Amino acid sequence: MRDIQLKIYDLFSGGQTELKDAVREIVFYLGVKELENPFYNIVRELATNGLKAIYKRIFYDQVVSVLDIDGVNYQEWLHLFKAEIESHSAKNLGEQARVLNQGVDILIHSDDDVISIDILNPGLPTEIEQERISKSIQKSMESKDFAYLLDDGEEEDQEKEGAGIGLPLVIMTLRGLGISIEHFYFTFTDNQTKAHIQIDIENLANKRKTPTSIRTMEDVNQIAKAFYLVGKTLDHFVLIFNKKGELIEASKNFISRVVSAQTTINDIRKAIPNQFFVDIFEGPNSIINTRKMENYRIRVNLSGEMDMFNVNGISSKREEVITIWQKVVVFGQNPTGEGDILDRAKVQNITQKYVPATVIQKAREAVRYGKSELPSEVRESTAFFADIMGFTSLSETMEPPSILDLLNTSLSVIAKTITVEGGTIDKFMGDAVFSLFDSPLRAIIAAVKIQNAFERINEFREINSEPPIFLRIGIHTGTILIGNIGTNERMEWTAIGDVINTARRIQENGEKENVLISEDTYKRVKEQVEVKDSFQLTMKGKSHEMLVHYVRSVRFQDKNDKTKEQLIEIKNIAS
Repeated sequence: MRDIQLKIYDLFSGGQTELKDAVREIVFYLGVKELENPFYNIVRELATNGLKAIYKRIFYDQVVSVLDIDGVNYQEWLHLFKAEIESHSAKNLGEQARVLNQGVDILIHSDDDVISIDILNPGLPTEIEQERISKSIQKSMESKDFAYLLDDGEEEDQEKEGAGIGLPLVIMTLRGLGISIEHFYFTFTDNQTKAHIQIDIENLANKRKTPTSIRTMEDVNQIAKAFYLVGKTLDHFVLIFNKKGELIEASKNFISRVVSAQTTINDIRKAIPNQFFVDIFEGPNSIINTRKMENYRIRVNLSGEMDMFNVNGISSKREEVITIWQKVVVFGQNPTGEGDILDRAKVQNITQKYVPATVIQKAREAVRYGKSELPSEVRESTAFFADIMGFTSLSETMEPPSILDLLNTSLSVIAKTITVEGGTIDKFMGDAVFSLFDSPLRAIIAAVKIQNAFERINEFREINSEPPIFLRIGIHTGTILIGNIGTNERMEWTAIGDVINTARRIQENGEKENVLISEDTYKRVKEQVEVKDSFQLTMKGKSHEMLVHYVRSVRFQDKNDKTKEQLIEIKNIAS
């Protein structure tokens, strides 16, 4: 016997993963792991309907209380709700549901005979909604045709909320598994809505189909015929070269498309860019040595049109190079580069280490929303500058490899701590690091940890008779602009503005082994941060002095146990 209980408030912040894990545990326990996806779809759709009902009630309460439109009719309010979901998704409402502790309870019970699933959510649907739910289930019992489920209501009722798009999917899945709909029903009692499904394991197991074995093609002529049909239908070309790169044969469909009756084989050779022959037939990595090539892309001018082709090929025992050319169907302009895809992947693997993680993340978001460049952002952020003091003079006494080793070791400690504490590194500037934090508290925690880490580093350096290395760290909070700076040839997506410049000036005026923060940062964290000294700082270009503070210690919640607090102090101050 296995029982699982969980409560979810949304399908964004871990709720979906919890559902998947619960379903996986049940089906693996029962030995029916092939049913994981259909069972998950059933539970997820019912949970989604329950969450939607909760979100509707929360949104309705907001509309009535915040907008003071108690007189709005049901249809007008329903349009508002749909607009909210479409424009802001359900994320905001999910967060409010968590605060109000209004979630969907999922109870899954299983033994050797049955699985019972109960999805409960607070509140009751309207009479219209209850009628439509019952009607949809009843119709499914009377019909073997699934088509009607895609329209679970009469035309005049389309503006009314009812069974929802999830219910047809649940019914179709149950019917597809051979499960009687009689074991699927809703109950509405005690201001609570419950969807119940009971599945008979023994009957279900008897109805599961035995997988059909795959036929294996062993006959060479059969395989050749299959390849010929695919190539002919999809307009794949075959070109055969000798080991010197001279074209000796071409398939008929290539000849008919590219040449006229008077065209010679040399004319065809000239239509293929010379770069193809350099990459494929020359050097130690030629196809004669490697015996094969995969996913090579090249543009070829065929009958006045530049087409992109993906080329795969092998070198035969007779030292002929047999290649298959497949036209790449693309959308938009310049969608992909030429050359070996694997080589480009290697280049990307190298270059991604030089691109800030935030830029990569924002680029993915931009692509999802159909944008061709990174959007500008204005937001509150905490700017963090850390600088290795006296590194230039220190490096004058060291060999170049030792200089790089010391710099990379130091920057690695700084970068790792920043990342762990939720900061993002905007750029490395020689012996300095500039990063941004959403939380000023996490920025200060990172700064204190970094200074303490460097104290330990210096202990080891002293043992090895090496001079110590010291840091200055400056922190300032305010509104920043993150945008595209540069030209079309070289662009940076970086933070600019007075907040950034001020943070750097604060760092430059700080003392070694210390963390200096602005008043704007301190007033946001004063409950958790103890300061040592405070003073007015005069900065070039500013008409007014700025109040700044040296940090002594910072208190914060333990990440692993939210009921506990940690206190860390800058060690050279605490001693």
